[in-house]
Amino acid sequence: MSIQKIKRKSKPFLVRCKNIDGKIISATFATRTEAEEFELSNKAEKKMPSELQIDGVERGDVAKIKKLCAEYGLSLHDAVPMFQKFLKDSQRPTLLFPDAQAKFLAFLEAKKVRPRTYGFYEDHIKRFLKWCKACGFKEASHFSAESAQMYMDAVRSKPQAKRALRAFWSFLCDSGYAAENVFKKVKIPKILGDKAEIQIMTPKETEANINAMRPEFKPLYALMAFAGIRPEELIYDKSDKNAKSDCLKFSDIDFERKRIIVRASVAKTRETRIITGLANIWPWLEPIKGWRAIYPSEMNMLRPVGKRTTTKNVYQQWIQSKKTLPYSMSQDVLRHSFASYAYHVFGVEKSVEILGHDYKVYKKFYKAVATEEDSKAYFSIVPDSMLIKR
Repeated sequence: MSIQKIKRKSKPFLVRCKNIDGKIISATFATRTEAEEFELSNKAEKKMPSELQIDGVERGDVAKIKKLCAEYGLSLHDAVPMFQKFLKDSQRPTLLFPDAQAKFLAFLEAKKVRPRTYGFYEDHIKRFLKWCKACGFKEASHFSAESAQMYMDAVRSKPQAKRALRAFWSFLCDSGYAAENVFKKVKIPKILGDKAEIQIMTPKETEANINAMRPEFKPLYALMAFAGIRPEELIYDKSDKNAKSDCLKFSDIDFERKRIIVRASVAKTRETRIITGLANIWPWLEPIKGWRAIYPSEMNMLRPVGKRTTTKNVYQQWIQSKKTLPYSMSQDVLRHSFASYAYHVFGVEKSVEILGHDYKVYKKFYKAVATEEDSKAYFSIVPDSMLIKR
């Protein structure tokens, strides 16, 4: 680098130096100070790192890339993330499907998902790997969207398979073993037909059933019917190895502040729900103050008068008791009933908060199921007497 004085009246100071790309440049200035500043800005320590400098041959390559980008209406700036993705994909580590399955299941265990949820994913991935073995697919990085669609066309339970494998592939993408989630793109043909109506209990049926229910199970019934709590969040079958073991406890019910806390470890969605604003449920819950539990312990379980109970398993007794009621009940009919009647009494926002539902899903399924008159009658159901003979 140098500064020369030349015979030019307007700009007598000439500077020759290399720019940040290593190219020799020159410029003239009116004062020496300006020339020195320009020279200083191009000193070696001000240059870009060597890996970012471009020589003559590379400059030609950059020009070709720029021209190619222009043909597709892109700038060099737009091309940078594309190059990054290409380089990342080209160096993606391989992982055989059995190893991928093991990693994913270990991931689920670390997240402490429900046993049934774990079994759901394990079952669908096993079926998928069996199909892959028969078709010659060995690893995720070589599995295309077309292959994913081929599997989806062959499997029976399409929505469930898509849900399981989409989560599996999302894990592989996050772990760097797959470039894209190929199961997000698969299409499931829709079969047109009549939409099944939500089944609910009428106020009359609900009142008849809860009054006919065994006394020790009335609070349990009320929590499902008048608080919308899922059965599996309240009671579980100890003989089922896939059933979760954490349910609502007596300490989760705050009689003083009139609220019920469904803890994250209990909730199906793994998000805590705080249920407030319920009026008719509290008289039904009075007996649990004496039990210090949602229902009496198995050893002290009350027996139906004049009958013998064939099992000490509380869950099985609950199932048997439901079968003796005046009106039959499906698995989630009480939660559906609460959701439908709550629409008119509590409004959408409060109902979604109590149920832990998605706003759009709630409106889609429960908006016009019940009438306002029935809703008021439903939440006016209170016990005539909650006295239990011991």
